Formats: sequence, structure tokens, C-alpha cells
Amino acid sequence: MEKGSSSRVTTHHFNVNETANQSNSGSYNTLHRMEFPLFNGEDARAWIRRCTKYFQMIPIPEDQKVPLASIHMEGRAELWYQGHVEKRGEPPWSELIVAVLERFADF
Repeated sequence: MEKGSSSRVTTHHFNVNETANQSNSGSYNTLHRMEFPLFNGEDARAWIRRCTKYFQMIPIPEDQKVPLASIHMEGRAELWYQGHVEKRGEPPWSELIVAVLERFADF
């Protein structure tokens, strides 16, 4: 990361067993990399879908989902989240989804 850069990206590595050719080679491990999706206030539904997929692939404890998501908010999404927390406190993930959709989704 360059000096002065404000990018915050969380990358998790995980092993997935994949079966190559079951008749000959059995199985082997490959290392996959997933970055947590950034959110700037655009396309809230897609961001929530990507977060949900991330949480399905990477076992994140429930009480760490919102802090992880919040450090990956930028711009107007980050400003909104800071105000939201100041007024209401840090919500659980299920409530954050509702709040994000209420604020940023185009219905």
C-alpha cells in the first residue's frame, strides 16, 4: 500500500479441497483468496449479496461482521455509518442490512 493511501482491504486465505481426476490423482488443495467488498453507497443490494457470500465462505463470528463491514465503507457510506452509530449504537448485522437498504437502495 502506498504511503498516504486510505484503502482498507481485508483478505482472507482459505483452503478448498478440489477433486481433480478421481480415477488417478485423488484430490489436491488450492489456496483461494477473497477480498471483503468495499461499499461507497452505490449498489447496496449487490454489496449485501457479496458480503453474504463472503460470510458463507469465511466463518466470521456474528459479533465481528459489522465491524468488518464498517471498515470497508468509504465516502458517503462511511459518513452515514458513523452518524448511524452515533445515534443508535452499533447494530447487529441483520439490522445493518435493513438500515443500509433503507438509506442506499433504489426501490
